[in-house]
Amino acid sequence: MKGKLPRKSFFTRILVSYLCFILISLISSAMIYRLASTRLIEKTTSSDYAAFRQFYAVVDQELRNAADKVTELSQDYSGFLTLLEKASAKSASGYTSYQIRQRLRMVASNSLGDMFVYLPNDQKVVSGCYSVLSVSDYFRTYYIGEVDYEALFQTEGLYTLSPLKMNLDRETLALKAFVFTPKTYPVICVLNPNSLQEQISYLEQNTGGNILVTDFDGNVLLRSSLLSDVDVTGLSLQDGIQRITLDGRIFIAFRQTSTVAACRYISLIPIEAMEQSLSYFSLYTALNILVICLFGVLLAFLLSRYNYRPVSQLVKSAALLGGTKQPQVDGEFHYIETIMENAITEKKQYLSNLSEIQQVRRFNGILNLINGSIPPKATLESVFSDIGKPLISHRFAVIFFRIEDWNDEIFSQSFADERPMLAKIILPNVVEELYNEKDRGYVIHTEHNQFICLVNLAAETDLEDLRNIAQHALDFLWEQMGISCTAGIGTLCENIREIRLSYNAARRAEEYKIIAGTGRVLCYQDLTPTAGAYEFVSAAAIRMLLTHYVKDGNASPDEVFDEIYARCFGDRGVTTPEIARSFIFDLCTQVNELLSELNDQSGSVPPEHLFDLNIETYKSLDGFREYFIRRMTDVRREYSEHHPVKGLGLRIREFIEENYGNVNLGVNEIGAHFQLSPSYCSKIFRQETNQGIPEAICAVRINHACHQLTDSQNSLEQIADNCGFSSSTVFIRSFKKLCGVTPGSYRKLMQDAKKK
Repeated sequence: MKGKLPRKSFFTRILVSYLCFILISLISSAMIYRLASTRLIEKTTSSDYAAFRQFYAVVDQELRNAADKVTELSQDYSGFLTLLEKASAKSASGYTSYQIRQRLRMVASNSLGDMFVYLPNDQKVVSGCYSVLSVSDYFRTYYIGEVDYEALFQTEGLYTLSPLKMNLDRETLALKAFVFTPKTYPVICVLNPNSLQEQISYLEQNTGGNILVTDFDGNVLLRSSLLSDVDVTGLSLQDGIQRITLDGRIFIAFRQTSTVAACRYISLIPIEAMEQSLSYFSLYTALNILVICLFGVLLAFLLSRYNYRPVSQLVKSAALLGGTKQPQVDGEFHYIETIMENAITEKKQYLSNLSEIQQVRRFNGILNLINGSIPPKATLESVFSDIGKPLISHRFAVIFFRIEDWNDEIFSQSFADERPMLAKIILPNVVEELYNEKDRGYVIHTEHNQFICLVNLAAETDLEDLRNIAQHALDFLWEQMGISCTAGIGTLCENIREIRLSYNAARRAEEYKIIAGTGRVLCYQDLTPTAGAYEFVSAAAIRMLLTHYVKDGNASPDEVFDEIYARCFGDRGVTTPEIARSFIFDLCTQVNELLSELNDQSGSVPPEHLFDLNIETYKSLDGFREYFIRRMTDVRREYSEHHPVKGLGLRIREFIEENYGNVNLGVNEIGAHFQLSPSYCSKIFRQETNQGIPEAICAVRINHACHQLTDSQNSLEQIADNCGFSSSTVFIRSFKKLCGVTPGSYRKLMQDAKKK
């Protein structure tokens, strides 16, 4: 709407012809309104239908993308389908579920809120975004209301939709599909609720329409909040545009059937919304009448003094420059000044918007290069024209940066929420500045802690140069900015189609941080993975080491970890990230099983001491080792506080009395019985009895031998065997050492004493 021209301070009268111009404006406006109102309704309907078809196309495309993701998984015979078969086996490990989750995460796109598969054998749901949980726990944790997941997982119908309400009260749609192996596995693709709501909000704001998504039976799967008071039961429509009546209200209805899923999209626009547009036109017509009336004033103005004519022309020019943002001010010159200031502001805003558009084009161009999503006939020149940067050569390499940590001395915890925004500003500027000295780097931000740098290499740049600059960037970011990063360098390439391979190599190199450690530059060409097999040491052996540490505490936690590591890998060490993650997962599982057992027995180990089974938590083996040492130290302390060792010596002595006849009875057998180390048992026994275990065993055996020498006629060989001595010789020697006489002499003395 046009603003009023500034008030003319020197105008003193209104011309008589003003009334004539008002009459002309009324007549002309009435004619224009009559002719244009009908046209406006038709144009509004056509515009709203175009907006609805855009909504349909966007949502249907997201459904098609989701269906394509399921098709991709169905064709992955050597990967995903094999994992599903392994997961159905009785001996399946938790790591298999973790691998399935990683595969789902790799396949899922930003248009999906989640992508999960149901494993009927374990009654578990494996999600690409969330934890591996039982069916009931998964839907209770991440969704609101009662979810009929049994119906959701039924195999009837392919690519059907189901409504879901996620946490934070966000409604969305779930596309149901299936992956077929010897068993059928339901795969559910949950559309991104934010993206879906954004499309619905856009349509509502631009058309005033309301959105329904129904199945072919007319059941409502999703509806906008504006339709909460409208009864849509039994709604019968045809594809296209039509006028209907619901609850006494007239609607313009648009319907379109999905080309992917068994659903229909419906938009209902109240006729009053159309009439509102017409009312706006009526208002504009009235304003036009007012403007026409003002022309009468302008006519009087033309009859005014001659020296005002230049000022009048200047005011009109300023009005044209101001467009729709003309300010309402007093005074011609103030008006002109304000219009010029507004024009300058609008120009700055335009330049800012243009810069943002260029950034988006640059992001999409680089993303298409690393994903291989480029037209068959595309050239580097054509692709880089979208990026907006000139080429310096046809040589490229990709560097993958991942932020690992922040220096709390520079970025305190109070700035935790601002860290992602700061990273998006700091890291690209630093990296691009370093690479632009000779080469040319283009950095894009993909996730909250991940950055991709496409380097256009100069002719003389080699891999070592890339490594040095990347290391310089890491040092600068940590020393000056307090940001710790790991960088993976991909292969050098001279073909537009090989950029994707360089990106994959950079991602693979970065994964080796779990072996080499974080905060380093890792080159793909330096990797020498071997096919060394990894088999976790038996659970019993690991359990014994962990049990002895927790209960005895003789060894340090770092010694326990190093012993387990040495038993698993020996001198060959860890060869691949997958083996490292398997080792961490298996060890965490064994520790958690032991701690759960101890807690069930006595409640001495709180649940908070359980190890996190999310492998992504542990960025490197060294970091996991530190975590293991710290956590197991806490476990040992908690256990010691609840398990005093008093009374152990008495229990050992009772055990000796019960088993003295066992020739193999010794410190090792006693330690195994009490699930303690032999040295720990010996230490505690000596502290309580001031006697060693071997001496106690021998004393008990000699005591029982004395009774048999007195009360029986058994031979020395028989008595030695009964009392646990390995031979009569050992028995005689031990008896004489303890009693001062031989067994035969002792028997004679006791017989003589009885005769007396």
